Amino acid sequence: QSQPAGGIGVFFVYLVMGASYLSIFKDLLLQLILLVGLAGVIHFFLFGIVKSFHLNILKPLNQFIIGYDFAPGVGPGNIKKTIAEIKKIPIINTMTAVLLSVVVVLFISFLAYQKTGDTRIGLNALLSGGLAVMLYATFTFIFTSAIIKGLRRKAYSLYRSYSRPQKL
Repeated sequence: QSQPAGGIGVFFVYLVMGASYLSIFKDLLLQLILLVGLAGVIHFFLFGIVKSFHLNILKPLNQFIIGYDFAPGVGPGNIKKTIAEIKKIPIINTMTAVLLSVVVVLFISFLAYQKTGDTRIGLNALLSGGLAVMLYATFTFIFTSAIIKGLRRKAYSLYRSYSRPQKL
């Protein structure tokens, strides 16, 4: 999920830095691609792309959800826990994306300053990166909420089916 932030960041940094700093921009672009790739890998690991590495808050989701459906035999207690965790996913995903993006922006700003010795360039990179992080956070929250919406609806429906009396 960090790849769009890299694209947005490159666009803003280019606009703010201008053509006079194109040589430093090309150097920073390669490092930005590597850092965004690393941030993406870390994000994927935290969100359970590999089952043994994930945030503890996602454990119920990894146990009771398979793809976009629920595992067979999920009981009412587990579905209630899962619903609570599903509600938190957009915020957790957004906070993770912001944290990783801020680290990338700070590092790129530092590299820009280190390569040129010009504080204005470092601050410009920081400013444009900050704008990119804000846009990225907004889009991450919106997209994550949209993706989770159907699953949350299924979870509520499943929970209601457990609480209804069974007809004989």
